[in-house]
Amino acid sequence: MKHPNLFMLFLLPVLSAFILVNILRARKGREYFIRRIPGIDAIEEAVGRATEMGKPMLFSIGLGGIDIITLMAFEIIRFVSRLAARFRNRVIVPVVDPV
Repeated sequence: MKHPNLFMLFLLPVLSAFILVNILRARKGREYFIRRIPGIDAIEEAVGRATEMGKPMLFSIGLGGIDIITLMAFEIIRFVSRLAARFRNRVIVPVVDPV
C-alpha cells in the first residue's frame, strides 16, 4: 500500500484503533458525557416564549436552492416542529422555488 507520506501511514492505524476502542467501551456500558449545545437550549427557550405569547413561529430556510445548507436547515426545522407540536404551537415555513 502506497501512502503519500509517513505521517499518514502512522496516523491512520492510530485513529482507527482509538475509534474501535471507544466503540467497544461504549458497547460494554461505559457512560460518556456529551455536552449540551447552547444553541439548542436557545431554540427551546424561543419556542416556549412564542407559545407563552400565543404567536406562531416563522422559520425561513433562505432563498437558495437545495444545497447542503438547506438540508441542514430541514433537520433544524424537524426539531423545531416537533418541539412546537409538543407545545401545540404553529410553525410557518415560507418556501421559495427559484425554478
